[in-house]
Amino acid sequence: MYYLLLDQDMFLGLLRIHLIKIFILASNTYVAPISIINGSIYADGYLTTHTSEECGFMFANYETENIVMWKYFSRPDDKGNFSLLNEGRHYLQSSSNYYFIFPSIDGNFGIVNANSTDINIKSNEFINPSKFTFKVYVSFIKPVMESVDGPFLIYQSAIPHFELDFFCDTAFSGIGNTCLLMFNRAEDKNTSEVIKLSFQTSGSVFDMRKLGDKFVNAEIVTFNGLFQGGYLITLRDNQRKTIEGIILDNDGKYNGTWGFPPGLKSSGSFGVTASLNGSLRLVTFENEMTLKISFTTLPKFFSNDQGYENPHIKSTYPSIDSSIPLSITNINITYHLSVTISTNNVSIYQYINNDDIPILRQFVPGNSPYFSYSSDKKTINMKVLESTFNQPNSNYYIVIDGNMVRDWKSNNPLLGVVRNRWKFNT
Repeated sequence: MYYLLLDQDMFLGLLRIHLIKIFILASNTYVAPISIINGSIYADGYLTTHTSEECGFMFANYETENIVMWKYFSRPDDKGNFSLLNEGRHYLQSSSNYYFIFPSIDGNFGIVNANSTDINIKSNEFINPSKFTFKVYVSFIKPVMESVDGPFLIYQSAIPHFELDFFCDTAFSGIGNTCLLMFNRAEDKNTSEVIKLSFQTSGSVFDMRKLGDKFVNAEIVTFNGLFQGGYLITLRDNQRKTIEGIILDNDGKYNGTWGFPPGLKSSGSFGVTASLNGSLRLVTFENEMTLKISFTTLPKFFSNDQGYENPHIKSTYPSIDSSIPLSITNINITYHLSVTISTNNVSIYQYINNDDIPILRQFVPGNSPYFSYSSDKKTINMKVLESTFNQPNSNYYIVIDGNMVRDWKSNNPLLGVVRNRWKFNT
């Protein structure tokens, strides 16, 4: 059986690492059965937390050689308790295909896998461009609806004698999702080509570019989209037993290193997780009983954030830290780009201090008639009940779920606003 030891700080911190291949820590919370495939115990699995505090987390592992079992759990409460919300299966096109799971802004989870064909072609033989040696697909699991969009073909190649590995994540400050494709020649593991591939939630690929030579003679072990723009690639030198982080800007160009000392030793497991405020946390395991947590500050690749930790929002009414009259009946959000209303929610909370449980005063789903647009589709207006802001000298904050709005041109979901950012008082 898989078990999980989890508290709220872990969920929002350490376990925001998108890929954790571990035998999950023993506790009294049952997660899933361990699979036995061809007589062998298969104990590796994915634990993928979501980018939004309002969403839960997903656990996935092989049920058989061709079937990935996934389970979607609620967000842990203050005591670390969580429950199973939904479960399902994803069918791979080939036995034991490598797959990668990443969270999407709209509350869903992308699952990427490659379908390889072993074509024995000698170096002096003609390569038939119609016979593809591998194809890369993405599907989007909708755990709340228990449905799947896809699979969508996002990459294919007819070049033989390559081994493919990949990592994927959301482009938080941009549009869509990004995969890092790593190609190694079968006969030369140190010869590596790296491609950054950007695609929409519809599966449409809109950008593909080759990265530089920073990755030769090193193993890429993580790839993370960063909340303040850009990407982090973590490299491991297995001979020197060191790790290094490389920062790319939004276009995939080299920007620098992650700010930790060079030649950082790490002989065992480690994890990295980025926060909304731009800090990076590195967790290294010194031994079986000791772990070390280090922090550094990441660069910011957009200058138009007004305190919402969302580069797409230009302004709001009420503004952050403002004081409003009682019983206002309208709020609005102005974006830098034209948007369209989607399906997720806006929630208004009242609170006394940050440690108390907030009181939900109003909840409006994206398909509500309470919403209207400005003529340029850059401002969303929302009607508010007179009773929502009827308490004098009170504190409020508003949460916007990811995928409350979508980019009007591409129809891709946009980031929302998390708790305790859009705050004001009466």
